[in-house]
Amino acid sequence: MGGTYARMTVHGPSGSATVDAVVDTGATFTKISRRTARKLGFSGRRQIEVVLANGEKVIRELGSIELEIESQRDAVPVTVGEEGEAELVGYTALEILGFKVDPVTRKLEPSTPIGY
Repeated sequence: MGGTYARMTVHGPSGSATVDAVVDTGATFTKISRRTARKLGFSGRRQIEVVLANGEKVIRELGSIELEIESQRDAVPVTVGEEGEAELVGYTALEILGFKVDPVTRKLEPSTPIGY
């Protein structure tokens, strides 16, 4: 079974970068590479502990940045990954930008937020 990918544009204090990213509905936050973060002049506001897919716990920088996917743009929380790690879109960004993953086609599609 194939994965889901998205072309995302990340807008930071020093410019923008467009990258292809894995869509990971099991990840809370979106992750950009350290190289992309440096290019954009981005630094996190605080350090947090996150659990990786293999169960390992690591400390990551966390902050907000403008993220754009398919013409939808908003501020989303992002972490900064280590060199060699894939950039990914987490479920928080999907919800903020109004997307979900179709389980059959594995493509992004618009979603409607739930309000109470």
